[in-house]
Amino acid sequence: MGIFQKLIKFWNGIDDLPTRTQTILAITLGLIMISIGSINFLKLWSNHRWTVATTIRKEDHGYVRYIFKVDEVVFAARKKGIGLRPDSVRYWVRFYPEDPSLCDIVYNDEVPDCIRVVPSKGWKEIPKCR
Repeated sequence: MGIFQKLIKFWNGIDDLPTRTQTILAITLGLIMISIGSINFLKLWSNHRWTVATTIRKEDHGYVRYIFKVDEVVFAARKKGIGLRPDSVRYWVRFYPEDPSLCDIVYNDEVPDCIRVVPSKGWKEIPKCR
């Protein structure tokens, strides 16, 4: 049985618990999820590098899929497509160097054509064209 099936079985069994226990469990799980999101947010904003991502396609529910490379490893991520064009447009991506899958695309700033070579470890700051 996979982790997803175990979670579903656990979640379906919650109805057998007293209401107070269900409430405490829901609040605890919510706080854990908020904490993990906050930790990832702080990691990304306190220590990040920049690279170039290319949008590759539009997905369900308004998401846009994009890919980028760090140390010759290709990473894929997606973001709600507000402002993103899904047609192979290059955008800046902020990523956490220790775990590049922790990333955020900057969709209001396309990468200029003068940026052609991307360092394998990215940049500390967004480069300017000369």
